[in-house]
Amino acid sequence: MGKRILFITHQLSKTGAPIVLLDLICFCRSKGNEILVMSMAEGELQKDLENMGVPVLLREHFLGDYPIFLKQAEEFDLVVANTLIAFEAIHVLKYSKVPVIWWLHEGRQYFEYFAKVLPDFYGLPPHIHVYAVSGYVQDALQDLYGYRAPLLPIGMEDRYVPEKTRQEGLLKFVVSGTYSKLKGQDILAEAIRQLPSDWRDKFQLEFYGDLKVRDEEVYVSVQELAKQYQNVSIMPFISHEKMLTKIAQADCMIIPSRVDPLPTVAVEAMMLHIPCICSHVCGVARQLQDGKDSLLFESENAKDLAEKIQYVLEHSSMLPQLGKAAREVYETYYAYQIFEKNVDDIFGLCII
Repeated sequence: MGKRILFITHQLSKTGAPIVLLDLICFCRSKGNEILVMSMAEGELQKDLENMGVPVLLREHFLGDYPIFLKQAEEFDLVVANTLIAFEAIHVLKYSKVPVIWWLHEGRQYFEYFAKVLPDFYGLPPHIHVYAVSGYVQDALQDLYGYRAPLLPIGMEDRYVPEKTRQEGLLKFVVSGTYSKLKGQDILAEAIRQLPSDWRDKFQLEFYGDLKVRDEEVYVSVQELAKQYQNVSIMPFISHEKMLTKIAQADCMIIPSRVDPLPTVAVEAMMLHIPCICSHVCGVARQLQDGKDSLLFESENAKDLAEKIQYVLEHSSMLPQLGKAAREVYETYYAYQIFEKNVDDIFGLCII
């Protein structure tokens, strides 16, 4: 018999953590569970959920009228709180008996920023179970709080189409993410400028990201780069489905992040047989081997990134083999059936 599960999220944008949560919701629905989503902010995923028949309630805060929220939560068999920013809900849920899974996706800087308002992880009651999405998040919790959380990595349903054909012409690099210091597009812009002049026009580089939500300094660095070089383009915001198509048509994905606990686009690229040039601090980097299934560079080191890009341009014939090896990483760590088994095991432990 299905269970009643309440999902809590900080927002419903079509970005990493909410998209991953949608995958988890779809899996739970397929098992016959009854789902309610409670979000602290609106977003494009709300329409997708409602089209699936999943009701969505907006609740900006949880402490102000905590008795009402507590009463709502106690009607469910399980609560899944997605991301660190759901900490208000966790403070309230400490006083319930409902099993809670708190799934954390954030980098170290978020734990530091919210340090004064986060609950004591070791003081959480036994019905609240904390899981980290990657080893990077696991280490942040360990270093800052001495708390070792078990892993619940993301899983991604396979979207690879073997018969697809690549576009002819210059090598195409793609980067996708919110224009921000954390995502590091300004580092990539500087790396392009550091390339030897005879290599700067031997590729196409496309930046994808929401132009409405951006760090102006980072965006301007990309904007100036696009003005300077005709082969660099700032692309308009597109749907997740279209972004997958763009990744599949690329030769290489670039992940220039200063910090990224687990970049979803990197997993999507690997799924699609597309290799990544990735900063060494990204959560996926722990499963990657430089030169075998990816190219890794030192985070915030524009010179190192420029050298990796030049290496790809000089050795483009290796990209299919890198892409094949990257796909094997996806199949080993991030395939959807592995995620399903992990979720079944964890939910089975939490719901007694």
